[in-house]
Amino acid sequence: MTVDLFGVDQTTAAGRLRAAAGAQRAKPPVEPGFPGGGPSAPARPAFPPELPGVWNVPPRLAHFVGRGDLLAAVDRQLAASGAVAVCALHGLGGVGKTALAVEYARRHAGGFDVVW
Repeated sequence: MTVDLFGVDQTTAAGRLRAAAGAQRAKPPVEPGFPGGGPSAPARPAFPPELPGVWNVPPRLAHFVGRGDLLAAVDRQLAASGAVAVCALHGLGGVGKTALAVEYARRHAGGFDVVW
């Protein structure tokens, strides 16, 4: 619970604080279920993802921004490839092909067994 005391006089602020101190926490009408343990609970936490056993990816760039459409296109192509997937990135030198591949691999590391 928050109490707004900005721009009010001392008497008003004291009244708001007393009212907030005496207020009870609102509780839901029905007790919520216990979290986890159900059939859809993962076997182990997914964060942070473990790197695959075979991993040959350079460090990611500190300032990778944008290119969400290209990351999504790589994701679509790899998802359509099946168990073994290859995605070729092409373009002029220096446009960020390696940076895109590294960023994709780092973001999706938990979903692969081998990344080379």
